[in-house]
Amino acid sequence: DDNKQTWFTKRSPCFRVALRLLIGFAVGLGSALTGTSGPVILLPILICLRWDIKLALGSCQAVQVPIAVASTLGNVFFGKDDVDFVLGSCIAAGLAPTVIVGAHIAKKIP
Repeated sequence: DDNKQTWFTKRSPCFRVALRLLIGFAVGLGSALTGTSGPVILLPILICLRWDIKLALGSCQAVQVPIAVASTLGNVFFGKDDVDFVLGSCIAAGLAPTVIVGAHIAKKIP
């Protein structure tokens, strides 16, 4: 539906790719400098670009997975015992069910 297109989707494919690369660079740099996760920085950017909120949230979560894996591997191989796998496992065990419930609730929100 043309009425649901944002200004972003109306741009040329080349512009969209370039903007996504620029956003990725800015989010990566910002999260590295501040110690926050990528979605903390990415979500407000996507909202300012008028992305649909559900698409923006889903995209941010999808971006978080490779960032988390790369960060953890970096800390394992280049850090000095910086990864507490017991703590991480406990948090993941509590997080996984609530993510499923949150996704279910989010689908019901208009």
